[in-house]
Amino acid sequence: MRAAYFLENWGAVAQAVQGGKLPSFLRPDVAYPMVATRDIGETAARALLEGPRAKVDVIELAGSRDLSARDVAALFATITGKPVEVEAAPLEAVVPAFTSFGASPDVAEEFRAMYEGIANGKVDWERSATRFVRGAADPEAVLRGLLPS
Repeated sequence: MRAAYFLENWGAVAQAVQGGKLPSFLRPDVAYPMVATRDIGETAARALLEGPRAKVDVIELAGSRDLSARDVAALFATITGKPVEVEAAPLEAVVPAFTSFGASPDVAEEFRAMYEGIANGKVDWERSATRFVRGAADPEAVLRGLLPS
């Protein structure tokens, strides 16, 4: 199973969202496949129960709809009842940001490479010899669960 960008990744910026900002290393106006971890678990369980459809059975899993960082900000604004603006950060800030969270420089560099690959299209679906599946989780409900009550 190849899962898209996890919706739950936005939980790392929940504090900033409370202040009206959505920091993001994703390009603000480009919609990307995002998926809830609940959908990953449910899809994996279903695939295991059903068994493979072919000798090699690759599932490419996305959420119910693709979202941009601006879409995510709008959902958070709906949830909080306050405006939330995307604060786009340059890729050069990934390593310092992640190491400040306690990630090792090597792990932080892997995240930078991931964001760079998303931005330049190298991180994408294979599309051939795979099954594309959309999850059912409501992005707003997932994001709501990431904010403190």
